[in-house]
Amino acid sequence: MKWVSNNLPILFLVITFMFVLTGCSANEPISQIMPMRLSDEQQKIVDMISTGDQQVILFQFDTSKPLSELGIRLEVYEYGILTETHLGFAMVGMSRPVGGNISVVITENRNDNSFDWNVSLREGGSTNSNSATTILQGNMMARAFGPMTEAVDIVNNMDAVLFVSRFTNTGSLTTSGDMQSYLEPSNFSRYPLVHVLIANFTY
Repeated sequence: MKWVSNNLPILFLVITFMFVLTGCSANEPISQIMPMRLSDEQQKIVDMISTGDQQVILFQFDTSKPLSELGIRLEVYEYGILTETHLGFAMVGMSRPVGGNISVVITENRNDNSFDWNVSLREGGSTNSNSATTILQGNMMARAFGPMTEAVDIVNNMDAVLFVSRFTNTGSLTTSGDMQSYLEPSNFSRYPLVHVLIANFTY
């Protein structure tokens, strides 16, 4: 059995507890999404969970006015052509400026060449979660991946790239560069497979 399948309730309990401890900004909110700011103790928890083939990535966001929708989707590209869309869920109808968190747990399953994606949105006292599995076709020699590392300003109906995973079957790869450049498929059309995790904000 996969570790993440057996321990998801415990894992999300730990992440939710971290969200409560972190909270949202007490100052006037600005419209940005960024990697979650963690204390040393919180970072130790994330490092403990992110072992082996499992990654835990946390983000926080604040908006200066109400959101009508915050959506999450996972796009799969082959040589720059969109072939699959997963997750596709959202929180809707937020009637005030909001601050919240997004947690992403990615588990690589080497036995069947697949990846499990578990994503949760938390705003106020509400949490919405969804999961998906992507399966690799063919033999990939190398993978380069990484999350958003800098704050991104939120504007109406905008996409923000949270995580990118690139694969190649011809050699090595360097780490991902400008994350937001992966909103344009022509920028990665030379790669046989790319996963792009995206958050969409609509006022």
